[in-house]
Amino acid sequence: MWVLISSLGLKPIVPLNVFWILTEELNLDVKKVILITTPESASSLHWLPKIFNKMRAIKIEAYRVEEDFDSMTNTVRVVINRALSEGFKVVVDVTGGRKIMCIALFNEAIDKADAIVYLMLNEPMYSGTFYPYIPKNITKLIVLRGSLSGG
Repeated sequence: MWVLISSLGLKPIVPLNVFWILTEELNLDVKKVILITTPESASSLHWLPKIFNKMRAIKIEAYRVEEDFDSMTNTVRVVINRALSEGFKVVVDVTGGRKIMCIALFNEAIDKADAIVYLMLNEPMYSGTFYPYIPKNITKLIVLRGSLSGG
C-alpha cells in the first residue's frame, strides 16, 4: 500500500499525471495522496481532490506551507514520518512546484522514502495536458532514487 507525496505547483495536472502512471501503468496500490502546497498554489485544492477521486477512491490530504525552506522541510519531514508510521510505502514526486519545494521534498525523502520520482516531459507544448493525451515517446517517469517494486 503506497502513499504519493507531491508538491502542488501552478500546474495542478502534474500530481494527477504522476498518480495516473503509478496506478494505471505500474499498477501500484496508491491509497493516499498528500499534496504540499504554498499559498500561491492552494487555489487548486477546491477541485483537484474531486478529480483524484473520480480516477480512484483514495484519501487526499493537503498541507499548506509558507514559502521558506525551513517551513517546507519541517512539514515534509512530518508528513513522510507519519506516512511511514502508518505502514505506507512512500513515493515522493519532485516534478511540480517551486524549485525550493522540490529541494525540500528531495532532501527529506532521500533517506526515508521508498522511491523518489520525476516526470520528464520533453515537449513543452504538452505542459498542462492530462497524461493519457500526451504521446508516450515524449514523456517518462524517472525513478531518481529507490524502487517502485512491491506494488
